[in-house]
Amino acid sequence: MKKIQLMLPMLCCILWVAEAQTVGDGNTSGKVWSLEKAGTWYKSHAWISGANYIPHTAINQLEMWQAETFDPETIETELGWAESIGFNTMRVFLHNLAWKQDPDGFKKRVDNYLAIANRHHILTIFVFFDDCWNKVPQEGKQPEPRTGIHNSGWMQDPGDPASKDSTLFPVLEKYVKDILKTFGQDKRILLWDLYNEPGNSGKAETSLSLLRKAFQWAREINPGQPISAGIWAWDLEAFNTFQYQNSDIITYHDYEDAEKHLRVIQLLKMSGRPLIFEKTSLSASPILIPAKGPADWPARCLALMSADVLNAQSKILALAPPPALALALAPW
Repeated sequence: MKKIQLMLPMLCCILWVAEAQTVGDGNTSGKVWSLEKAGTWYKSHAWISGANYIPHTAINQLEMWQAETFDPETIETELGWAESIGFNTMRVFLHNLAWKQDPDGFKKRVDNYLAIANRHHILTIFVFFDDCWNKVPQEGKQPEPRTGIHNSGWMQDPGDPASKDSTLFPVLEKYVKDILKTFGQDKRILLWDLYNEPGNSGKAETSLSLLRKAFQWAREINPGQPISAGIWAWDLEAFNTFQYQNSDIITYHDYEDAEKHLRVIQLLKMSGRPLIFEKTSLSASPILIPAKGPADWPARCLALMSADVLNAQSKILALAPPPALALALAPW
């Protein structure tokens, strides 16, 4: 609770600055969405429920998207299961190396995935960059899973030290802008999550420059979908301030118990912007799934998780979603 109390003055300051920046923007091209535009966007969508998704045949983003291991048959099956238990949104990680190998082929596979998801009435949140887990991603064959090791083969994007090497930014800019130009008006995409947990893996503020650039590049393309980057660690004040002020929709991760999580929701709602809860941990919070569904929904839900997660002590509750807060629920 002390952490929540310490957060309040910082968040109030962020709220004041953010409001000062957005008042009177008139939804100008390349600017943060107004509260009115963000609210209208949110009201146009059904209740958002789903998962962070990767097919069980892929150890990481590269294995999901590289031509040799892209697996539309498994994606078709698993998104069918997701639809059957009431999910309508998937948060899916891209990877710049898969694009770099073959930009046109990569975009065709992204389009193929979107076509499959659309058949199952599922929207997608795409994630560009990520500071979590293994530091040095490589093209080609990916590592084999290590039993009992959470996210044993997951790769950062662009990696470490790549995320702080500004000489690589021009290539990353081309990647982000190419994807946004191609899919920036695609109604099958719910929103763009520009950076997953920036500053994680001990990187601290060394990732702030790339985060800023990612927002700059996205604003220059000005996609029709909102852009965001989820707040996830309250001690990373420089990140939180920037993410809060520059996101069209507030997305966040929380790994605390329900009482502390409620305080976070109450604070973030002060922004006046829609909230999307993207990630939690299996130990901190239950995984919520719709109350209605087929008799074998627990097995289907578990099948949507990566092999690493099946070794965890997961708690699954059948709960109907409340009517106020959008959730994109994380199975890992």
